[in-house]
Amino acid sequence: MTAVVRLVLLAHASTEAQRAVRFPADEPLSQRGRRELERAVAPVADRVVAAPERRAVETAAALGTTAVVDRALRDLDYGNWAGRAMDEVPAESLQQWLTDPHAAPHGGESIAELTERVARWLDELAPGRVVAVTHPAVIRAAT
Repeated sequence: MTAVVRLVLLAHASTEAQRAVRFPADEPLSQRGRRELERAVAPVADRVVAAPERRAVETAAALGTTAVVDRALRDLDYGNWAGRAMDEVPAESLQQWLTDPHAAPHGGESIAELTERVARWLDELAPGRVVAVTHPAVIRAAT
């Protein structure tokens, strides 16, 4: 019999950076994000893991789970763009980043690097029902 992994990927609740269309930094959940979680119920799991950023850890806690922090689930490293609005980023650099998965003009991590990191994490998952509280970029890389 083959061991089975059942994985549920949950994006963290809302933050002010999302509302303001800024590249994320390590910000907490917004009041809206906390309201989003008031009626949420965590899926049944053998283990819950979370990205190390505050917004992911706070989301897991608000769901009533005890998550183990897993650095492989950390958000894309936006380098010097972290916390900045999109219109504060040079258009040419943004265009390069959006069209070339290996580009990292912000000095952080490229999309290709993120995808490789997430693929390694997926390959190493132990069998069981796993809930991962992470970031939209990580979820896109995993799917």
